[in-house]
Amino acid sequence: MVEVEGRGTWTFVFSTPQRLAAHYGDCDLYATTGADLLEQLPVGVGVMLDPDDDHRTPILTRMVPPKILAAVRRRNEHHSSKAGGPDAVSHTEQQERVR
Repeated sequence: MVEVEGRGTWTFVFSTPQRLAAHYGDCDLYATTGADLLEQLPVGVGVMLDPDDDHRTPILTRMVPPKILAAVRRRNEHHSSKAGGPDAVSHTEQQERVR
């Protein structure tokens, strides 16, 4: 896990052993399902899937308690519908906000 200033604590996960080796070199690995990983992580830790790839994906479900995350999503959906619908902000723009 790493502490990213202003963005909290994160852990990197990889979808294949090859992606892990490309990031860390030759190393041991631990394989599990995504659901099991999220269940084991403490609240407050974000997960970055395949951080070196163009398709990298932040997983925020453990960054904040689920009730707060749901409230933020509802608020964002409400604001985007007023601003021209869900397509008003592109997927790329949404990911840039997370980075």
